[in-house]
This record gives sequence, C-alpha cells and structure tokens, in this order.
Amino acid sequence: MSLKAVVKRIIGRRLTRYVQQARMPRFDSGATRHWWQTRDQANPGLYEFYWQSRHAAARRTIAETVAALDGNSLLEVGCHVGPNLWSIAQLRGFERLAGTDLSPGVLAEARQRLAAAGLMPELELAAADDLPFSDKSFDIGLTSVTLVCIGPEAIDASLAEIIRVTRRWLVLCEPWSEAATDRPDYYPDTTYWIRNYRARLRGRAELADVRHLARNDHIGHLDSIAVFRLPQ
Repeated sequence: MSLKAVVKRIIGRRLTRYVQQARMPRFDSGATRHWWQTRDQANPGLYEFYWQSRHAAARRTIAETVAALDGNSLLEVGCHVGPNLWSIAQLRGFERLAGTDLSPGVLAEARQRLAAAGLMPELELAAADDLPFSDKSFDIGLTSVTLVCIGPEAIDASLAEIIRVTRRWLVLCEPWSEAATDRPDYYPDTTYWIRNYRARLRGRAELADVRHLARNDHIGHLDSIAVFRLPQ
C-alpha cells in the first residue's frame, strides 16, 4: 500500500487534501499576475470554453442582476473574452459598456468574438489596481471570478481603484464567505482567495443584496452575486 493510501486511511480524504494544499507553492504578486497574463496563450482552447459559457445559467443571473440596476454605463474588470458582456447585452443596452483584462491574447479574442456578435465595447489592457479611467466614469462596476485571483498584496488597492471609477453600484460575482480572515485556496500555478467582501467594504459600500447560486450553476469559484451600493 502506498504512503498516500495509508495517510488517507488514517486521517481521511478531507485532511489529506489540506496536507496536499499546504505543500503547494503559494503564488502571489508578480507571479500570479504573470500567470494570468499568459495562461491562455498556452491553452487557446480556454478562449472557446469561456466564450461558450456565455449561455450558462450563472451568466444569465449576472445579466439579470445588472439589468435591474439604474445607470447607463458599466465596466467589467476582468472580462476575459466577454461572456458576461455578451449576456448583459442580450437583456439591456448601455450607453457605455467597457471591459478590462490582463491578457493581450484574451482581449484580442474578446474584440473578435464580441464584434462578430454585433457588440463594440471599450476593451482595455489593465490590471484591477490600475484602471485607465477617470473618477466616477461608470454607474456600475462588475467583477466575475476576478478578485478571487488577486493576492493580499493587491486586493485593497484593486477594490479602491474599482470604487474610484464607479458611481453607483458594485456587483461582485465572487466566492462568498463570512469568515473573518481571507482563506487561500492553493493551486499548483496560482492561488485563489476566498474573502468576506461585506466586511472588507464596510464604510465604503453598503451591501444591498446577495444571491447564492445553486450548486449546479457554479462556474469555478463563482458561487454568489453580491450587489453593493456606493454612497452618493
């Protein structure tokens, strides 16, 4: 019997997973950013995977949530190839629609695929903590499994920057947690961060609503959609 099998028998599968995660390298800061800038170039099939997810139930729920908010402009930080932007546009038109991503390859795919669908949003190469927009440029700021990829060294600056360019609403489609501290979810090439955004945004934005998705509707770490109201 292998050592791994013995450990599983003694301490159980769940604790074994924690032991395995503890041995994985922790990637934050520049390592994580570089990984997300280049990941899809090594596996172009991910472009099609994300694009096809525009039909997923979670995307529809995100679009319905956004469509119900007042405002005529929207920025998605971390838009990838545009599945959310496409889904939102099926329900409602915006006077200004924009998205950002870290990866030049991803943005090139987004431009091509969205244009073929008749959409021409503003697409900018930018990190969440350095957005190329003036203060209060958008009524709605949206993230979808983006903040989960940002390490502790950049999360506060990223949230502050998204708030800076947003006027009315934040829609954070991120893992929902009520834990007092951030919980890392280690992977071999990056680290995902599960956070309590209600606590982290206290004093800067008021939680207006949170919707927890059915298990079968999760996309990766996406399990909840939280809407925050910004002070006017």
